[in-house]
Amino acid sequence: LCHLASLETSLLDRVRRLRRNVFLFLDVAEFSPAAKFVNPCDTYVLPDVVCDFCSHCHELDLCRAADDERQWPCAVCSSPLDAEEIERRLVQIAQQRSLAFQAQDLCCAKCGTVQRRDLER
Repeated sequence: LCHLASLETSLLDRVRRLRRNVFLFLDVAEFSPAAKFVNPCDTYVLPDVVCDFCSHCHELDLCRAADDERQWPCAVCSSPLDAEEIERRLVQIAQQRSLAFQAQDLCCAKCGTVQRRDLER
């Protein structure tokens, strides 16, 4: 809450006081590792994304790299990356993971052998 409120510059002094008081109440040192802000959002990094404009290849953090218009700008030239290509790659990765899950062998927890009863049907 304090991190979110500190984005408003007019409230910065009040937020700092609130943060200090909350840490005192919780008996946590203000600059300890436990007091550090950790982003609660999950993220997914798409490897080897190539910009069509400048041909720069980089990893794209899909959850944190989007701009205000929900487009992903290139890290070098700031031109928007091809959203259809990103979507195609995401669908391909989902299909590969689904196929890998479906093709895995079911092993017995006790003896470690492959269960054959599901394969005989």
